[in-house]
Amino acid sequence: MGAAVATYVAFANNLANTSAKYLSIGILPCDMLWPWVATQLNESVSQNNVYRSWVDDNLPSGISTTQSFVNKFFNKDDKENCQLIFNEGIINELNFFCSACGEDPVDYSFGKRQQNFNL
Repeated sequence: MGAAVATYVAFANNLANTSAKYLSIGILPCDMLWPWVATQLNESVSQNNVYRSWVDDNLPSGISTTQSFVNKFFNKDDKENCQLIFNEGIINELNFFCSACGEDPVDYSFGKRQQNFNL
């Protein structure tokens, strides 16, 4: 497992072990990003392209269960805590892509990183 993936997994594990409800916020960037990428690629990936099945599998089909959970169990009072966790999750997504392309990871100074998320 590469460093970017290890950091992402540690982030998710930390949320799951300390503030399980907030794990949904931590994975929301992934839940939103992949359908967005698939939508962007949809018109340019032909039916016989090797990546067509990935695009088809990731095209959005309405609101996801993660998004439904977030909409049901979080409100405006949770925004400050949620924003930090979401931001950290999206940087982890970015660093996952950077690692796949041999690029340096993006560092950040917000969020809790390896700290406990006792919210």
